[in-house]
Amino acid sequence: MKKFILLFIVITYSLIMVSQNKHADNTLYPTYKGLIMAGYQGWFQLPEEGVKYPDEKNIRIDMWPDISEYEKTYPTGLKLSDGTVAEFFNSADKSTVDLHFKWMKDYGLDGVFVQRFFNRTRTAETRKKSSNVLAHALKAASENERAIAVMYDLSGLKASGEDCSSIIDDWKYLVDELRVTNQEGKNTYLHHNGKPVVAIWGVGFPDRPYNIRNIGIERLIDFFKNDPVYGGCTVMLGVPTSWRELNENCINDPF
Repeated sequence: MKKFILLFIVITYSLIMVSQNKHADNTLYPTYKGLIMAGYQGWFQLPEEGVKYPDEKNIRIDMWPDISEYEKTYPTGLKLSDGTVAEFFNSADKSTVDLHFKWMKDYGLDGVFVQRFFNRTRTAETRKKSSNVLAHALKAASENERAIAVMYDLSGLKASGEDCSSIIDDWKYLVDELRVTNQEGKNTYLHHNGKPVVAIWGVGFPDRPYNIRNIGIERLIDFFKNDPVYGGCTVMLGVPTSWRELNENCINDPF
């Protein structure tokens, strides 16, 4: 009788743990193997004040994109050779994101990692304010049956003992409010080994101001892997190309 009760408790506890998890069980992309994925940053947005990038003082692009297929474009601070104002797409415009995901489908790109920089995770205000591109991308990914996953970029993490704990709150926000791992319509959030993928970029680079040993990275990874509600994820790290030898562009630290 005691064995039966113990077995019942274990099974019941396991069912409770599973039912708490907020991720969808099924996805069109159950594995990362064989996929061609790109990074999606959504940089080119309208400024709150001033002229839309790029302008005469801020040009950080190698070539001008063909904007003929965009439904809507926006004036920049530059002019073309004929004197007309040069126009650019707005990454936060839904029609822009829809077109990009249509291109992915048309040309055989499986999907994207939507990059989320650390600065955007710090407060509830910055989380909400910076989520428009991701929200549009989730819908476009579902409609075009493209894989999508979140990639946290540690860029912006300070050297003065700041840890990366705000990413935990940000992930909870994305799961609860944007339903990143349980989209409306077809679920296309990338999985691997049966678990939703979360990437963390910026581990082991010598040019970063933070020390990877004191930013709470182990706690963050443990949360993604083991939290009963928001965890159960496969964690992918973005590391330098020489991570195997721990030389050249990689910190010589076996961690």
